[in-house]
Amino acid sequence: ARGHLLIEDNLFEGNGGTDPAFGVDLEDGAEMMQDVVFRNNKFKGNRAGDLVVCAGTELIFEGNEFEKSVVMWGRPHNYVFRNNRYRGGTVVYMTRTGVARIHNNHYENCKLSIVFDTKAVADGLVRKPGQTVSTPPLKLENETLVNVTNITGTYFNFTNSSFQDVKFIAGKDTRMIRLQGCKATGSSIFYEAKGPEVEVKIEGGDGTMAEDGPGLNRKKTLR
Repeated sequence: ARGHLLIEDNLFEGNGGTDPAFGVDLEDGAEMMQDVVFRNNKFKGNRAGDLVVCAGTELIFEGNEFEKSVVMWGRPHNYVFRNNRYRGGTVVYMTRTGVARIHNNHYENCKLSIVFDTKAVADGLVRKPGQTVSTPPLKLENETLVNVTNITGTYFNFTNSSFQDVKFIAGKDTRMIRLQGCKATGSSIFYEAKGPEVEVKIEGGDGTMAEDGPGLNRKKTLR
């Protein structure tokens, strides 16, 4: 899709006859999926999941209601998720660039995965031979999570968000946990035994976040 495309006020129901069997599948082979806005759509009864995005840039998803999985792969660049409601399945935010805005979404009775995709570089920056460029972690702002008992991924970076009955799992790929100005009730961080050192900084919030697990020694508290 080239140019501006607005998909608004639709019901995507009972889709999934062809793999990957999602309600909507956005992908292409030439990185030309761009300037697409998905607004105020509802998803119901789709077979494998509601939305999967394999490629593209300048993508906005706002005010949608999802009941099954939403998956962003690593190739999409400069995307926005705001004011959406997730009520089931697994939500996956994956990035190779760290360039995305995720804020003011509501998650309930689902799983969440936040992943840095290291397969390739797709940020458009020119590098000299052997040069590396730091990729910023995705930041999730003003998010509300209720009964999300499985949050996994590379890093957990939340600001001014609310957690009720939420469980972060610092697994074999988790490297950072940063929670700033967040409110936590009945929530915890579980450190699996195997994995790298985890840089942890929790500040300026309300409530306590219980921490346990066989890999608690992986924790490195940042001041």
